[in-house]
Amino acid sequence: IVELEDLALSTPGLAFEDYSSSFSAAPVMRGLTQINVSSEVQNVATFVDGVYIQRNYAVDISLADVSRVEVVKGPQSALFGRSAFAGAVQYVTKDPSDVLEGDLFYSGNSEYDNEVRGSVSIPINDELGMLVNGYAWDSQGYYKNVATDDYVGGGNGAGGSVTVKWEPNDSIGVKWRTEYSADNYDVAAQ
Repeated sequence: IVELEDLALSTPGLAFEDYSSSFSAAPVMRGLTQINVSSEVQNVATFVDGVYIQRNYAVDISLADVSRVEVVKGPQSALFGRSAFAGAVQYVTKDPSDVLEGDLFYSGNSEYDNEVRGSVSIPINDELGMLVNGYAWDSQGYYKNVATDDYVGGGNGAGGSVTVKWEPNDSIGVKWRTEYSADNYDVAAQ
């Protein structure tokens, strides 16, 4: 599972497609779809570590450093606020580990898509750890313009995140996370 579309394929009652671009993508829970897909407020609330993500272009995050994804179906306004009318999707990110470890992932082919993701977890001392990850992708597009013989609907992007966790004892813990991404999409195929 690499993105929200993959998760939706294995989760009954959840549908997600970003076929035109991630700017108009909206998760659909139990058939309760958005009438206005350009609305900034979705009826399926999306969270990263408990922080509400309001914009629909930010709901499909790269799952490079995600520990788990929680999908809650049905009205969840009591737990997640008024934007969770149809349900909620919460991404829970990984914490830095207490041993030095890392991973690297590459996916691609010579004609359409290339993606590389990697992360490294660095223990600084017994109480403090850091997790750094990054990704880069490039897509030529899936649709071929028969007049120009060029592919359309592709794009490229890169990003990363840094997570620092300080845990002086079992009852106190502070987690700080920042991330950056810059994704550029070509004009969608029509």
